[in-house]
Amino acid sequence: MNNKVNEQVKELLDNNVINNDVARSIIEYYEKKKENPTSKLFVVFGIIGAILASLGIILVFAHNWDEMSIFSKCIVSFLPILIGQFFCGYSLFYKNDSVTWKESSSVFLFFSVGATISLIAQTYNISGDFGKFILTWMLLCLPLVYLMKSQIVSLLYIIGITIYCVNTNYFGYPRHQNLWYWILLLTIIPNYFQLLKTDLKSNFTSIHNWFLPISIAISLASIKTDNKGEEILFFSYLFLFTCYYFIGKLPVFKSNKLLTNGFSIVGKIGTFYMLYLASFRWMWKDLITKSQIDWFKFSGIITILLFGFALMLLLYNFKKQISKPNEFFLYSFLLLFILYFISFASVVPSVIIANIFIVLCGISEISKGNDENSIARMNFGILIISILIVCRFFDTNMSFIVRGILFIIVGFGFFGLNYYMLKKKK
Repeated sequence: MNNKVNEQVKELLDNNVINNDVARSIIEYYEKKKENPTSKLFVVFGIIGAILASLGIILVFAHNWDEMSIFSKCIVSFLPILIGQFFCGYSLFYKNDSVTWKESSSVFLFFSVGATISLIAQTYNISGDFGKFILTWMLLCLPLVYLMKSQIVSLLYIIGITIYCVNTNYFGYPRHQNLWYWILLLTIIPNYFQLLKTDLKSNFTSIHNWFLPISIAISLASIKTDNKGEEILFFSYLFLFTCYYFIGKLPVFKSNKLLTNGFSIVGKIGTFYMLYLASFRWMWKDLITKSQIDWFKFSGIITILLFGFALMLLLYNFKKQISKPNEFFLYSFLLLFILYFISFASVVPSVIIANIFIVLCGISEISKGNDENSIARMNFGILIISILIVCRFFDTNMSFIVRGILFIIVGFGFFGLNYYMLKKKK
């Protein structure tokens, strides 16, 4: 530990500012603080080493595969799993306090399982599609998450089940619904809740905060049972992103830095994307003319449940005073839902109101950035308005002169507001 810290602690003790217990606590704190970067680095190197070792073994086997007998192939196929299980057992019983050992051995075993399944299938010409391979692989490796408490395997598992969902739901025609993803997702939720409860500020938790919302957003379209009525997904994603945003504002996430709050960022960006879609006339025409939304199908029921959950979270935000009622953005999902019914009479009011609402959201962000002395938030508000102008650039009949003047105004506004904020900070 740094001698300077020891000297300062000794000086405080000599002057009776702190007692021996406090001095000991201070020294222990700085010792842990000094050791953390090193231990994290060892974890990273251990995981990378395990991945490289797994890939290396696969390449060695692949190079000599054709020259082996079937019996030799079987032995070689199961060898990586046996090695991985040995190291996992050693880590569990003798290195249980070492995150590096547990994560490295778990990652090695994770890839070994995938390699063994592939090699055995090739040896005996066992037929099967890619989706079944991923499903089998993920189910076999799921116990590692809870037995070894491996968060890297948990992240790999989330990636794996997302690939499985995309492969089974999006590439086939006619499209068949496969809901296995949602069952697989439920199996990893207890591990995520445990992370939030015990290790909220760890890097593993922060990465899970991004992987989970992105995975669910990618897979949400699988709730559609056929190729008709895709318009329901507009509201499904709108309500999902709204739920993300409100979840990200809960106290358990608000204590962390913004960049670690994947729910809040994905929710806000996703909701603004839906608002920009609603600012186009063709979007409302598609919603009301191409097909009528059936709210009583499976996708409709899920969408209604998401709407109810978003409404509950909104009310919870107001009750706990997490958000202020005068924030325009909070009501995005309610506004678009109301505009959907208005558009049956005419799409023009829906388009106009959506555009005005986006401008108000942008102005609100600029105002908050000014109040909080946040240049980033103020620029985000300017960006909201700028993107809206770009959208109108492509679907209106304004002359190039008018369009150019609008961009000049935004440019000067961007420069002027940043200059004002910098002077205010000084």
